[in-house]
Amino acid sequence: MAIALSLSATDLDDDGLQDISRRLRRDLVDEAGVTATLATQPAEPGSKGEPAVYGQIIIAAISGGGFAVALVNVLKAYVQRKPSLQFESRKRMVTK
Repeated sequence: MAIALSLSATDLDDDGLQDISRRLRRDLVDEAGVTATLATQPAEPGSKGEPAVYGQIIIAAISGGGFAVALVNVLKAYVQRKPSLQFESRKRMVTK
């Protein structure tokens, strides 16, 4: 099971939101011990690579029972630095 974590902030443009998403993904990996990637969408025919979805992180692997506490602590630190930041999570179906 994967979790899609969506970020939003009314005072950030797409680039600012993507910058925070990159930093948050790195902190989730380093501090919460999860496997997390920036979300992408399928590329259009003829284009190279898959474009990123702004403000979305996919958390794919959860290790140990302390995951929830570590996740909340990382998110709490981000909200304390940027009070306008909001998070929404939902289960993501993984298809191959």
